[in-house]
Amino acid sequence: MNGSLAPPGQPEQMSRLGHAQYPGYVGGGAANNLTFSLTSMFLLVYSTDVAGIAAGAAGAVLLVCRVWGAFTDILAGRVIDRTSTLLTEERFRQMVAEVAIRRASSAGGAP
Repeated sequence: MNGSLAPPGQPEQMSRLGHAQYPGYVGGGAANNLTFSLTSMFLLVYSTDVAGIAAGAAGAVLLVCRVWGAFTDILAGRVIDRTSTLLTEERFRQMVAEVAIRRASSAGGAP
């Protein structure tokens, strides 16, 4: 693949991963899961021990957030896939830039 996206409705030619590429994808996935798990564990311990929230309530909050994230990830992917721009290979970059500008303007420039 040369990095360009196929036009909507047409399949994109995909090549199989080589054996040398598997460790890179495995390492990236493991690092992503480790980071998310450590963050979730920290939030759970902080919520129960420091903030004094019941363990069941704190776990329910994290569960609801994960379920909500599953649906919003699919929705965001569909919106990006159906967005047509003049430069289709730039569609994701354009979407991120638009959202960043909107968030910065709505927050008054505060992070």
